[in-house]
Amino acid sequence: HRERRRVNRILKEERILLEDKIKKGDYFLKVPDDWKEIKRESDLLGHCVKNYIPKIARGECQIYFIRKTKDPDVPFYTMEWGEGKIKQCRGKGNCNYGEEIAGFVDFVETKLGNNKYR
Repeated sequence: HRERRRVNRILKEERILLEDKIKKGDYFLKVPDDWKEIKRESDLLGHCVKNYIPKIARGECQIYFIRKTKDPDVPFYTMEWGEGKIKQCRGKGNCNYGEEIAGFVDFVETKLGNNKYR
């Protein structure tokens, strides 16, 4: 339970830092509300991000969601950020992201670097 509380605290700090700051075109970056939302995302998209909760608690990475502005509550892609870069970005069934969001992923990497390490 301590680990989950720590993750929720980290996510709250991330929301304060980043909320509504990273948007471009049809997409935006969402900070998960809590550890349960990370688990839900993992279950709905069929990938293993729920296993990253301990890594988040230890400060080894952060998890963000890429959403479509027209469907803000529908899981689309999940992104792992760590060591100052995007480590992976996965969609339904653990698929890699394609050209449709490649530009947004590059934009996010630049914006996160600027927001988190200025």
